Amino acid sequence: MKFLTPLLFISLAAGAFYWFINPIYKDIGILRDKTEKLDAAIVRARNAVEKKDDLVVKLNSFGVEDRSRLEKLIPNNVDNIRLIVDLNSIAAKYGAGIKDIKVSENNSSGSLDQSSDIKPYGSLTLSFGTSMSYDNFIRYIIDLQQNLRLSDITGVDFKSDNSGLYDYVITLKTYVMR
Repeated sequence: MKFLTPLLFISLAAGAFYWFINPIYKDIGILRDKTEKLDAAIVRARNAVEKKDDLVVKLNSFGVEDRSRLEKLIPNNVDNIRLIVDLNSIAAKYGAGIKDIKVSENNSSGSLDQSSDIKPYGSLTLSFGTSMSYDNFIRYIIDLQQNLRLSDITGVDFKSDNSGLYDYVITLKTYVMR
């Protein structure tokens, strides 16, 4: 009996370890891993908040004129009217106007360009026509290029007539912050 009692206690301890303590110990290990991941996420979140605060301080250090120029470069919302007025005022310098304006957003759902990879900006395609001489057209394109509004000319179609003026159809893509 003296031999059986210690053996019984040892087997009970081993059974308790394998059926109760070991699974709980594994769960504790999993929870420790999750805790480490969450702690790392908290550190990243704190760093992000600090970076955001630094960026807000930098943004607030900009003057009103600089903020206005930044807003014009890449606006926070789509302002088709303002864009068309800007394009028309540039064309007016060369005695022309814009016509046949077509605005198309770059997906079928009616919102800004949303591809599988999320981008911090959207895009908008604008097509319009104008009539002017070739020399004025080159100057017009240079003015578009030097305009503060960020845009890419994606297409130019033209046809001529006998008056020395060319009819141009310009397609450009402009961008907006989300």
